[in-house]
Amino acid sequence: MLYGKGEIIVPITIGDIIRSTRKKKRLSQEELAHGICAVSTLSRIENGTQTPQRSTFDALMRRLDLPPEVFPSYQSEREVTLNLLKHKIDQSIEAENYDEAKALSRKWRVRRNLRWWTGNT
Repeated sequence: MLYGKGEIIVPITIGDIIRSTRKKKRLSQEELAHGICAVSTLSRIENGTQTPQRSTFDALMRRLDLPPEVFPSYQSEREVTLNLLKHKIDQSIEAENYDEAKALSRKWRVRRNLRWWTGNT
């Protein structure tokens, strides 16, 4: 869930977790990716433009000494953004701000249909 009652919880992507843990352990991208995936793949995962395959994710978690079972599911940057937009739509409807809800709905539909969308909401 991305939000609690009356407040938004800032979403953390799997890429954020991988990057911050890698840096805490003072590993380079090359060291972390070695034998698991290409460095370019790891970079895209950390930047939120690629969701890792489950086997890649599990191997990265093991190398970072994080139990992969703690993360039974995860969302890409795009999925997080779309879910935040849905939450904003719900808030607008609750506040009876239907024009804003309609505009956000259009934005959500456009972004949902873009296959490689990345960027700010």
